[in-house]
Amino acid sequence: MKAIYTPQPLNTDKIALSPELAEITEQMAKNTHEVWAQKRVAEGWKFGAERNDKKKTTPCLVPYEALPESEKEYDRRMALETIRFIVKSGYEINRAKLPEPDFYVVENDNYILWASIEQLPDKDYFGKISDRCFLMLDANVLRKSGAMISSRVSWERSATELVWQLQNNPALSYLNKTPHILITFAQDGAVYIQPGKAFLTLAHGGAEGDSSDFAAMTESLTTQFVDVMKGKNKLQILPILKNKSENTIENAFEIPVGQNDIDPDFWCITNNINNKRIFDLAFEYVQKGSKVIGGLPQLAFGNLTTIDRQEIEAYQNIRNLILNFIHSDNVKPLSIAVFGAPGSGKSFGVTEIAKNILPGKIEKIEFNVSQFTENSELGAAFQKVRDITLSGKLPLVFFDEFDSDKLHWLKSFLMPMQDGKFKDESGEHPLGKCILVFAGGTSASFEQFIRPMSSEKAEEQKAFRDLKVPDFVSRLRGTINVLGPNRQNENDKNYILRRALLLRSLCERKMKLGKDEETQINKNILWAMLLVPAYKHGARSMEAIFDMSSMDGKHWETADLPFHSQLSLHVDADAFIRLVLRKEILNSYQEKLAMVIHEDFCRKNPDSDNNIPWTELSEDVKDSNRDQARCFEKYLTATGYDFDAGDTPFPSVEKFNKTEILKIAKLTHEIWMKSKTDAGWVYGEVKDAVKKTHPLLVEWNDSRLPDKEKQKDIDIAENIIPMMKSVGLRVYKTI
Repeated sequence: MKAIYTPQPLNTDKIALSPELAEITEQMAKNTHEVWAQKRVAEGWKFGAERNDKKKTTPCLVPYEALPESEKEYDRRMALETIRFIVKSGYEINRAKLPEPDFYVVENDNYILWASIEQLPDKDYFGKISDRCFLMLDANVLRKSGAMISSRVSWERSATELVWQLQNNPALSYLNKTPHILITFAQDGAVYIQPGKAFLTLAHGGAEGDSSDFAAMTESLTTQFVDVMKGKNKLQILPILKNKSENTIENAFEIPVGQNDIDPDFWCITNNINNKRIFDLAFEYVQKGSKVIGGLPQLAFGNLTTIDRQEIEAYQNIRNLILNFIHSDNVKPLSIAVFGAPGSGKSFGVTEIAKNILPGKIEKIEFNVSQFTENSELGAAFQKVRDITLSGKLPLVFFDEFDSDKLHWLKSFLMPMQDGKFKDESGEHPLGKCILVFAGGTSASFEQFIRPMSSEKAEEQKAFRDLKVPDFVSRLRGTINVLGPNRQNENDKNYILRRALLLRSLCERKMKLGKDEETQINKNILWAMLLVPAYKHGARSMEAIFDMSSMDGKHWETADLPFHSQLSLHVDADAFIRLVLRKEILNSYQEKLAMVIHEDFCRKNPDSDNNIPWTELSEDVKDSNRDQARCFEKYLTATGYDFDAGDTPFPSVEKFNKTEILKIAKLTHEIWMKSKTDAGWVYGEVKDAVKKTHPLLVEWNDSRLPDKEKQKDIDIAENIIPMMKSVGLRVYKTI
């Protein structure tokens, strides 16, 4: 008698599959059905409404999608149990990454997409297809072909160098024959080039990455390129970079490129974003946080955030130096010099970068060289550095005011910088791997520090050599000029952005704000903090004003500001207060402005019934002049101007251009029309005060508005600046 068979499959009920493995279950079930069906067909089976083993017919000889759910479920169960068995048995199932082809060629409707992450197109072949070709390349293809295009320094630098190389590099010039070129920087940004123009689009504000799914990017472009080449649609770059559809508006930054110079005007994207003023961007950033600068080139490490190209490039260079040093076998110190005005935050940026690169493994230690009186103190300092090295951490050593005492201490740093050794009373010792940061105390910039090296006076050069300055400089591997919150020169447009970044950081730290949480700062205080002529002690002064204010929680009102004497320690207190009270100051000038407006009217309209002294005017007419004075701010704002009593550092404007005059004149007419219609007036061929009809209640471009009446509004626009000057105010353009 045969024993009864009892199936005993491996229990896999507790095996949980990853989403990737669960996803292939359906594909595996379908393939199981295909294998079964192929075998049945080979055995002579055919489709039939019912299963008949003699006739070899079965209703399951149909595509998997047409199977009854019960049959599909059987295949799914088999697939699922097979996968679970493999995992239960201790094996791993991973998707193999197939090598990408050297290039892709897609032809559609006589147009060709040629894309590669590995090589340039063959010159002869490309010459035959270039006029109907859309070319997509990864930036590293150009770099490997000899194009000098920087990486991870700044987006502006990479973009301008790329376009210049395509224009001028003989090895690449043949590529310009195609009407559409898209150069991708991994999946982080792309430069789109068409005849006579080029644009940069960023997937985010951070730096260029290392890897990309180029195949998926090519597939995404495949769905667009034909309509783009036909001129039906504009190229959408974000869906290509992100491999998904995007509802957000793309910021395409036009790249200015000179034929001879790579970047003649030091292009900075934040200086012109959709014609938005730098001041407006700064003001909005302090109020609303990081979402305002999303998509703009930026550098963010810990508490350090900057969108100033000059600072981004300086800090990125330092970051790259530190990264290369950390991953090298070099046990000698990395030496960096940092310069800046007092209070500019010289140690802050380097510290944030280093700690971000090696979180938990960096130990910062500071020494003020100006306090050293004996060589033994420097030896003791280096011994502390060595102790940190022996503890397994990387010392980040700041020698503040290293250039004090007439550069006396420079020669003592040469041996540690060059040989990684130091001397004390007990002898010579190895210093170990560390980062030495020399922070200047007497020079605001590296250029100022080394200026005597190129002096025309031989005695100055000799004195500098005797102090070992050239030897010290030769041992440095990087320098950085920290700009701080004060304006460096007339060309420095981004100091307001630097102030905004510092102020927002203070708000987030001291008010406990989230990155995108809106601040509750009185707008007049914010105006003053951004536009005060100078902070006497740099960033320290900004923080001091913040700390001295008696604010309640997350609110900062004008009543919370410190006393005049306290403000005077850190800013020009009078200028600061005038900026805080700018609205009130304008109000105080309004009566004077109204009188000046009336006087101007009388000069130009001697026959008018209102050509009488101000004191004899009716209150209605006086109010009309006062309303016009109150409108001056609207006129200025509409044309990108502001006003004050001389408290901000911007140069005065003496007159508007023709476009601005017409814009103000039109706005003047629109404001007058609104005041009339709000009072119940309507258009009528004859002016009638009882019926409230007026022949001038028509749009500016309406032929019924006489040129004579338009000229009156133009006269108002032309006289705004002279009238404001006559009462002690001035007009300026905010950057």
